[in-house]
Amino acid sequence: MSTTSSTPELRYTVVGGDAASVPAGTRRGVSAIVLDRSSGPTRAEALLRVAASGVDDVLAVLGPEPHYEVEQLAERLPRTRFLLLGREAGVGEAINVAVRESIAPY
Repeated sequence: MSTTSSTPELRYTVVGGDAASVPAGTRRGVSAIVLDRSSGPTRAEALLRVAASGVDDVLAVLGPEPHYEVEQLAERLPRTRFLLLGREAGVGEAINVAVRESIAPY
């Protein structure tokens, strides 16, 4: 699944993720936000560790450069949503976008 959202300050596309994959009785109310710092195997390994930690969903915020592995990672990580930013953004702006997309209160 892929959707495009637009805010007055930043456009981004959401790839992957399925909030319904977390059974209601097992939800902890916690989302994890992962800001883009690396690519390739390092990113995949880090996201696998975060997803295995038991959070309800993982929001991986990626910059505007091409990310060719996102579709493949989205298939492997059903609770992870990739937020592909339309332009460079500061840390605070990236976190704000992820918080708006989060399904959990914390």
